[in-house]
Amino acid sequence: MTVHPSAGEAILWRPMPAPRRADPPVLPDWWACSDPCAVSDDVRQADAEDAAARAEMNFVRATRRAKVRSRRYIVANRLRYMWVLTRAGGHGLHGVEGRVEIMRLAAALVVGVRTQLGGEALPYWYSPELHPAGKPGGSREICPDPEGCGCGGHGWHLNLFVAKPIPLERVMKRMWLGLSGGNGYEVRYKDWTKDDRLEGMPFAEKLRAGARYGTKYATKDWSESVLVNRAHRYEVGQGFEPPSHQVIVTSREQAEELLREIGRLTAVRPTWCSADIEGWPGPECWGYEWSPPVRGGP
Repeated sequence: MTVHPSAGEAILWRPMPAPRRADPPVLPDWWACSDPCAVSDDVRQADAEDAAARAEMNFVRATRRAKVRSRRYIVANRLRYMWVLTRAGGHGLHGVEGRVEIMRLAAALVVGVRTQLGGEALPYWYSPELHPAGKPGGSREICPDPEGCGCGGHGWHLNLFVAKPIPLERVMKRMWLGLSGGNGYEVRYKDWTKDDRLEGMPFAEKLRAGARYGTKYATKDWSESVLVNRAHRYEVGQGFEPPSHQVIVTSREQAEELLREIGRLTAVRPTWCSADIEGWPGPECWGYEWSPPVRGGP
């Protein structure tokens, strides 16, 4: 079982038995053919389809891992403030080049924010999102390349999560306007711990709700068409990764008893099971969550 105490999560899995030594694979007849041109088109197409299916599955797994890691990072580092920063008014960023540009602007923005907050390293998480025209609070701009970009609106905007409050007018708007070259812009933020819909929930659960919201909308735009040239799905402040450790248990009951001790006064609840996921490719797994004590919470 892998436990992420500061994120309030754990994964229990049942190790798969070691595979028995298999017989040598039976190679197709064309394998020994010295003339590659003699391989049939059907065989070539089947190989290409298999490779495409594997690549698609690997991409899905990578996105799932990125989403989970993002959620744990946001909760463990109590990133309660979500900033949404947009270039609007006809100066939107579109396509692959637009995503590269807004990631560059985000990196410069984080450096400026860190300077304004004293210069020390700080945890943060950000990822761009395509925002179609006509969404609440969005631009009515028409995308110049609706088929190629796919946004239908003002293009890429940035979702940035931080732990500390940042002055809106004096810092964020001024910096974003400067980085945007004086073009149109929108800046707004939300403190997830002040959301009326989450009233009465533990502090960590409010952070988790914000993390799920941010990663949900970022994930939809983590497509292979824009993640080119080794582009990252998201970026985080280095050195703040949630710690984890592994524990050997002999049963689910023992695991859940141990997690109740770790969670102390909060309820530990199962959140998912691999048996409920169609086509699950790995060992049998169970996921658990609880509300960890978060220093700095209200």
